Amino acid sequence: MATNPSLTEEPNAQKTAAPSCFLPRTRSGMRTLCGVKIILTVKVNFMNVSNIYRAKEWFEVLQTTGQSQTAVMRLESNQPTGKKAESHKHSQQLLLLIKGSLLAELDGESRTLQAGDVVIIPPGVKHKFTNPGTETAVTFNVYCPPEYPPDEKG
Repeated sequence: MATNPSLTEEPNAQKTAAPSCFLPRTRSGMRTLCGVKIILTVKVNFMNVSNIYRAKEWFEVLQTTGQSQTAVMRLESNQPTGKKAESHKHSQQLLLLIKGSLLAELDGESRTLQAGDVVIIPPGVKHKFTNPGTETAVTFNVYCPPEYPPDEKG
């Protein structure tokens, strides 16, 4: 791991040079800035939990970060995702079918998916899903990078 010569982490702190924005972490959890040892306490909420069964719309974004996004999609019997196949210009989509069945049309190829099936759709690939069954189809989707606004619904 590269070190920043303007900082030290241990006893020779008085030899530190000019301040820097980068504060390397020591084993003790302390950091040194300009020869002064400091303790940083930062609370970060890593656990952003969403539940697919709380979504109210046929399509709803659940979570969004800088790198990825999750969404749930529900299609009623004979409901398609749209009139024609569409693609995501920059995002890869992973679709996990949780319940029901779907007719998947990807880049001109068709296949019926059953609960438990997973498909990855690369950026730029035209795709459309239709529920051919009698029960509601439910999918969990991951987009990398995010495709929709964080509050996208319906």
